[in-house]
Amino acid sequence: MKKILISFLLALSLTACGDKSLTPNEVAEQFWQSAQQGKLESAKQLVSWQTVGYLKYFRDDKFTIKRVEFGESTAQDERVEIDTILIIEKKQGSDVRLPTKTVLIKTENVWRVQLKQTLAAVINQTINAAANQFNRMIQEGMSELNKALSGSINEISQSLEEGAKELGQTLEGNAKQFGDSLNQLQQELEKNIPKDTKSE
Repeated sequence: MKKILISFLLALSLTACGDKSLTPNEVAEQFWQSAQQGKLESAKQLVSWQTVGYLKYFRDDKFTIKRVEFGESTAQDERVEIDTILIIEKKQGSDVRLPTKTVLIKTENVWRVQLKQTLAAVINQTINAAANQFNRMIQEGMSELNKALSGSINEISQSLEEGAKELGQTLEGNAKQFGDSLNQLQQELEKNIPKDTKSE
């Protein structure tokens, strides 16, 4: 009963603080700006009350949102998805670009970030990007392998043709020599074999 009361009061306070004049894009921009600056109390006003608990992941100091870029948005009924790129600043090495989608839903005539689905999109989009990159690497590798195999097969085929030609020439020369030797042997035999004489 206590949890239900707390949830109700939280939802009521969020609804009261919501600005009905803000568009989904404006809400997304304000949310990510608050998250980037670590102003989670401000971010809380822009999140659906069912997903406020996910703001705890923004308290992790292991990564810092350096910049946020927005792309195209798609709308369906009372749900909007905005293509978003999170540029994460690393303490060492180059920055990391995480593709995601900022998911917003309309509650009490106010647009709010559906944080659970937004964070899930970070994982899904990152996995998809990694999979696409892996597929490109495989395709490029197969292309290089095909080129190498094609060249090797051509070389093998050419070598076989040359070998067959040389073998044919050798066999032809040996056959001629063998034929000459047989003729010579036959002539020698004919000389040495006495001819039959008729008895008178």
